[in-house]
Amino acid sequence: MEPNDSGGVAAKHGFIFQDCIAAYYVTQMLRDKTIQRIRCEVTDDIDVVCDDFVEFVQVKTTTKAHWAKSDLVVLTPGAGKIKKIPCSSILHKSMQSEPTLTLTRKFRIVTEHPVNVTLEYLLINRDEREAKRGREDLIDYLNLKTANFIAPSGVSVAAWVDGASWEVFRTMREIELLGIRNIRLAAGDLHGVLLSTEASAEDIW
Repeated sequence: MEPNDSGGVAAKHGFIFQDCIAAYYVTQMLRDKTIQRIRCEVTDDIDVVCDDFVEFVQVKTTTKAHWAKSDLVVLTPGAGKIKKIPCSSILHKSMQSEPTLTLTRKFRIVTEHPVNVTLEYLLINRDEREAKRGREDLIDYLNLKTANFIAPSGVSVAAWVDGASWEVFRTMREIELLGIRNIRLAAGDLHGVLLSTEASAEDIW
């Protein structure tokens, strides 16, 4: 049988994609002084620590045609592959982030693949969701599937939905270009330095 290293390749891609997302958030710090620090693999995949809130980011590179609301509540198989590990879904893990935190919590899911209609509500900017459809249906579904789960910190499903956002990056190059743009703008806006070429910003990236 020919050796199959597809699992290792996929895992490596996932790590690089996550690192790329973290680097992009670091470039955002150059222009947004409310961001204090970026933490990797501390609480969630990435934690964006700001002056008055912490955003917990899960980065997913699983190949899917479209992400659906059902994907949020799939439990991880246990050692025997028969029983599922309780409270191990994407939603559970996100809701349970840093239970002793006193600051406001926000949540973000970052994927390479788009969402279907059941998750489109989370694509809407948090500040622009008033009167938008989809909130109650999503909350009711997630409560049903998690038996009205509430995290030890007191975060409910409704609080998670209100604090959550979904972001899609189809390629790593898309992320890189956004990061490079942040570097160029920060050099000019903050220091009055115009980088001579796009390559200069890319070297910094």
